[in-house]
Amino acid sequence: MSQRNVRGAALRCLLTIVLSLPFLSCVQKGEQNVWDDSVIGKATLSGRVTDTYGTPLSGVTVSCMGTDSKRELRASGLTDEDGRFEIRDVPSNARYIRFALEGYASCSYTLEASRFKYEDEIVLNAALLFSKAVITGTVTDASDGSPMQGVDVTNGIATSRTDENGVYSLEKLTIKSYELTFSIPGGSTYTRSVSAADFVDGVATVPDLRLGGEDVWPSRKWQELADAAPWYGNEFRGSTGFTGRNHYSAGYMSSWPFVGMFRYEAEGCALLTNSAFGAIGSPDFNAYTYGRKFIFEGNRYMNVMVRTHGANSEETAVHFGVEVLDISAGATSAVKVGEASHFGSEYATYTFDLERFVGHEVVIAYGIYFPNGPENRHLPCRRIAFSSEPMSTDTEAVLPGTKIAGMENWAFATVENLTSFTVNKETVFTGKNFGHNMAKGEGDNAVNGVGRTHNPGGQQGYSGFAGTNHIIMNWSLQYDRADVEPVNQEGFTIKTNSSSGPRYDSPDTYIASKFHIGPANSHIHFLLRNSSSTIPTVFRVTAITSDGTAVSLSPVSNTALDASEVKDGKGCWQLTHNKGDGNPEDYADFEYDLSQFNGKDVTIVLSVHKGRSSKEEKLCIYSIELK
Repeated sequence: MSQRNVRGAALRCLLTIVLSLPFLSCVQKGEQNVWDDSVIGKATLSGRVTDTYGTPLSGVTVSCMGTDSKRELRASGLTDEDGRFEIRDVPSNARYIRFALEGYASCSYTLEASRFKYEDEIVLNAALLFSKAVITGTVTDASDGSPMQGVDVTNGIATSRTDENGVYSLEKLTIKSYELTFSIPGGSTYTRSVSAADFVDGVATVPDLRLGGEDVWPSRKWQELADAAPWYGNEFRGSTGFTGRNHYSAGYMSSWPFVGMFRYEAEGCALLTNSAFGAIGSPDFNAYTYGRKFIFEGNRYMNVMVRTHGANSEETAVHFGVEVLDISAGATSAVKVGEASHFGSEYATYTFDLERFVGHEVVIAYGIYFPNGPENRHLPCRRIAFSSEPMSTDTEAVLPGTKIAGMENWAFATVENLTSFTVNKETVFTGKNFGHNMAKGEGDNAVNGVGRTHNPGGQQGYSGFAGTNHIIMNWSLQYDRADVEPVNQEGFTIKTNSSSGPRYDSPDTYIASKFHIGPANSHIHFLLRNSSSTIPTVFRVTAITSDGTAVSLSPVSNTALDASEVKDGKGCWQLTHNKGDGNPEDYADFEYDLSQFNGKDVTIVLSVHKGRSSKEEKLCIYSIELK
């Protein structure tokens, strides 16, 4: 007689089995309501039980029961220290097998009756889900920091209520991702995601939440602002109608959250005065945008470049300003850093000094006020830049600072800029565009690759990428000589211009993001391709430490059709891999070892450089992942 495994795979849980290994009925053909409980044979049942990570589980009860509704127990056994079990002489009418252990979700499977007739030994392995996981945390009142009692917390399965110390605990859970809903006394709710990776030794501790309280800015409370998407880099563009660094492909300011009346215009991301969003004369913002940022000496100045529509005199000037909520200090209200007014069609740059917040994580809001009429005055913002010193209105000016050794010819590559990014805690980034329709409108409103609609209810620019793990939201684009293709179906694409080369010491375009390196993210993978089978694309990966030291990295492995280091190429590599149309397995995987930077903050730069061809050269990025 033969011996074989059940489909060659371990059982995981009842739900998984239903999906992948359906229960086999023991009903005789034509007898829909009659269960054949006769014994047609016996077999030895053996196997191994582990948790879902492969760790053996001892003391698991293995029950062999009848297949009818009574589930009569007819044989049983226990797993040993290695998770193994063996039960002899199991009859065919005990083929409903259940694995159970305190603290784990039970797992069951029905064997085919015929196996007991033709097999002496049946092997059945199982993997049990841990089900004593706990989600816990504390809720305080945003208005004064005191514990908030009576908040109902649920993940749709378990429910808890905060006690007098503001503490809640959801228990008897399996380790997976959950969406938590907090219902605050008085009627408002708040949601928070917990991922499987948040559990440590079975416990996921949610960072303290500060709920309730008054709005810090119109329609935004403290915790909503503390959860704001970070402004990782220091250079942001908001235009759609210009060339060079103000090209629409770099207008990612439109992916920020905007409150009030907003339009993505050729001249910039525009805030508009409108009485529907606040009374005339109110001291609060009438419309604004906001983001979370860590302030260093190197980015303490916030430079805002604006012009107006519909404001042609001092009397009709648009008033705007910058306000800051100091998260690190636990502030419950915002501080106004400065206010200004502007009129006319000429651009001007206004600088706001954030020195008092150096060393702090803050939420910054930039918005317009509405001290007087008329309505619908526009304030388009072409650029917001954070720098080590005040900047001029030169739209092509790069960020000031000390050039990084070995990168003297790189635009924006200063110690102050690239070391003062906010640390990115994410690990997986996509270059795919999620299928968003990024072309909206007709005629003047149909901008290639970007939705620029004058209907505030329509898609505005890159707003479709807000809240995602797209490169647009997580990596800073440093644009020099060539535009980019942010919504290329094959991935986010940076490229060179079509001039002659090579330029190994100066990239045409690059992206950068800052990470704290440790054992969990000590390797970075780029899935890449180029657009030619004959002309290679030249690129480089560079790590910049907090002291401004640049280290050119070589891949420890790659799966490209053809890739090699460029001779005398300043650390550049060349890639020929014209393969990959949305299937990640088709792209070239370049892996880099970052373990030399363990325990340090490091800015990772991926740059594209002009090679020897006089044609445009593209580097298409499907994804980036730190492991």
